[in-house]
Amino acid sequence: FGLNQAAARPVIADFSLPRIDGTTMRLHDFQSAKAIVLYSHGIGCPIVRQGLAKLSSLKNKPEHQDVVVLMINANPQDSVEEIRKEASEIGHPILKDERQELIRKLGIQRTGHVLVIQPRSWTLEYSGALDGERLGLDRSTDHKFLEDVLSDLRAGVSPRIRESAVTGCVIGS
Repeated sequence: FGLNQAAARPVIADFSLPRIDGTTMRLHDFQSAKAIVLYSHGIGCPIVRQGLAKLSSLKNKPEHQDVVVLMINANPQDSVEEIRKEASEIGHPILKDERQELIRKLGIQRTGHVLVIQPRSWTLEYSGALDGERLGLDRSTDHKFLEDVLSDLRAGVSPRIRESAVTGCVIGS
């Protein structure tokens, strides 16, 4: 798994990780989705807490019903019991990357990091923050990075933004 750096847009190789319920999920299980959103999760991170509500409201929009959201927790200090409790509250699958192999290969270093994958080609379309709220950007302009990327993909065009800074909590090692 990881990034194929030879491509103009990196190709995300198939991977599998255990879900908190004990089952295993593979990335390629979601090949019929319009887009796959990976969101780095961490118990107690305020950026993640804020992002969870935004992801839930995004998922409730009819135009995003065919978008799959998967959370990846790689924090060694987050126990399966804590994650399981949180998973029951948020409604998105949480995968546990115990050895941090996947997050290293994907370049994820902070919680709240969003990756958007286009399943027709398995290309990485976006890497960065959910939105611009914590980036110190002018709040009079709309910086809803994830929503903009998903809208562009739905319209069949390349996303106008490919990356942004991530300000979440540093993932423990």
